[in-house]
Amino acid sequence: MSHITNIILITVIDDGAQQDDEHPNVDILNTFFQKNGHGKGIKINQVDGYAGGGKAMGCDVFMAAINHLNMAEFLKAFYAIQWEAPEYVQLLLKDEHDERFSIYEPQI
Repeated sequence: MSHITNIILITVIDDGAQQDDEHPNVDILNTFFQKNGHGKGIKINQVDGYAGGGKAMGCDVFMAAINHLNMAEFLKAFYAIQWEAPEYVQLLLKDEHDERFSIYEPQI
């Protein structure tokens, strides 16, 4: 039986990157999925390039729907990241039984 958690992650553009289009801090979260039995290829995907309106987003946006996510362990991994600009980072999580997303931000 599945149990889905929806994830939306918002960061400053290329947070933690040495070059454009790198996302090392998001890669840490994607490694979390692999190390915790979610399977190869399960990851948070960047979606801000799909925004309409004719202009580029002023942030990076990533999304995923993950089955059987241990939210407490995932939040521990999120809080352990040394975000380049933590004041711009928001993590939104919605368990399939929740009515709305909960918002988490790194400690500044």
